[in-house]
Amino acid sequence: DELHQLDINEVRWRRVETRGAIPTERSGAAMCSMDGKLLLMGGFGPLPSETKHPQAEYKENTGSGNKGWNNELFEFDPQKGCWSPVCVAGSKPSPRRGHTLTAVDEKKAVLFGG
Repeated sequence: DELHQLDINEVRWRRVETRGAIPTERSGAAMCSMDGKLLLMGGFGPLPSETKHPQAEYKENTGSGNKGWNNELFEFDPQKGCWSPVCVAGSKPSPRRGHTLTAVDEKKAVLFGG
């Protein structure tokens, strides 16, 4: 969906043009900054007809018109303006929304709630 950047010096929003595997629109997702990139995890929104993420799981919300929760993990590189899916090893968190994702340092983030 859309990505906007706030310039604090100008106190002005601008839309950021992006490319790559752009995540679908969603609410209740979590984002953090890590190692110069943004990580986006989970949320609630339209279930994709074709997944953009090879490891994602989806949980449909019955009666919501093909919407549900996901556990997608995407990375945005602001230098390149490019989204890409992040594939990870180990046990994945279940699909969720309303959670937090906090960078602990440049190589680790903590996910809580949802």
